[in-house]
Parts: sequence; structure tokens; C-alpha cells
Amino acid sequence: MSSDANNLQWQSPSPYGFLIVNIGNLAADFPVGPATDALFTGDATRKQSGELLSYRWLSIDGIKGVEDLEAEKSNKSDPRRLQWRGYRKYKGLVQYVSIMLSSESQNFAKHEDALHAILYSTKIEKE
Repeated sequence: MSSDANNLQWQSPSPYGFLIVNIGNLAADFPVGPATDALFTGDATRKQSGELLSYRWLSIDGIKGVEDLEAEKSNKSDPRRLQWRGYRKYKGLVQYVSIMLSSESQNFAKHEDALHAILYSTKIEKE
């Protein structure tokens, strides 16, 4: 669908699945450890409220982050997401990296294995 240095949006053929990658630049001294811990703590609240089915620590290509899986939506056409978020050091900066894979809630089960496979095979360039 579109791409540039810090964003990628990809759509599969119908029934649609999506891959969205966003990268945000932060200061070189950004506190990665506490920020990553805050992602995990925030997901605990989201799971308790029923928004998430699961969340866990997941390292992708050696970068520690948090994977979360949204609960099924009551409106079957709403997107259901599998997401990973973490921070990498790159070109002297810290960058926030978000990898989101999604499909309509009604089609998520059809894509779930492929979405997990895409996430788990991701390579992230780093210093």
C-alpha cells in the first residue's frame, strides 16, 4: 500500500490481512528499559479490561519487546490485531518500533498462523 524510511503498510488479497510497521526516532539517551517495562505493564491493564487475549515478552532478532494479541471483537468487521512493540538502537538514536498484523475479526482465525509466522520471522536491523 505504501512505504518510506519509517513506515510500511501492506495488504494481502481478500480476505484482507494487513502488516503495518512504524518507526519513531527518539533521543539517544531515551530510557529503553523503563519504557519497555511500561509497555508490558500497560498490556497487563489492557488484558484485565478484556481488550487483550494475551501479552508476553518476545525478543525479535535480539530486541526485547512486548507481543500482544487482541481479544475477538463483537463487531466481526472490526480489525483484530497481533502487535509487537520494542525499541532498537540505530544510527546513534533509539527508535520505537511497532509491528502490527491484523485482519477483520471474522477472518482473523484464517490468518492467525500466517500472521504469527510473519512476526516471528521478522528481521530488525540494528547497531
